[in-house]
Amino acid sequence: MLFMVFGGIVGGIATFFVTKELINKILLTIPGIILGVIAGLITYALIGGLIGTMVPRKEVITEEQKIYALNDSSSITYIYRGYMNEKLVYRYVIETDKGKHVEKVAADNCYIKEGDYSPKIVKHNSVFANAWFYMIAYDLKEDSSYYYEFYVPKNTVTEQYKIDLE
Repeated sequence: MLFMVFGGIVGGIATFFVTKELINKILLTIPGIILGVIAGLITYALIGGLIGTMVPRKEVITEEQKIYALNDSSSITYIYRGYMNEKLVYRYVIETDKGKHVEKVAADNCYIKEGDYSPKIVKHNSVFANAWFYMIAYDLKEDSSYYYEFYVPKNTVTEQYKIDLE
């Protein structure tokens, strides 16, 4: 963003001082600003991602939700482990505005902590350490730098989904 502002200012000033007649200064300054913004946008597109890979990052919790168990007559289960299209996924139940909903996440970026926990899922993400970095860079790692942590009581993860109808 700063590249575009700087490009617009430089384009406007350069066009204003290069032309000699007042009418040309007025008429050509606006296209100069537009061309400067376009040059700034191209510069941002070319090097903003590179800068984004080099600036400091910090980990933040972006989402935390309570998860619910499905009970049958013999057990309580919070996480259901299984394969979908030959890829290991975890399924869990959350509360939404419309009611309970089954969600799934790929097991590649999940960690399960079993113990004396209140059942929940926590999503972690890595973001720029300072918000102003977003003005000079864009985040190429945004979609790949997240992971999930499941906090569940012991023995509440299953590989089978079986319901007793008793």
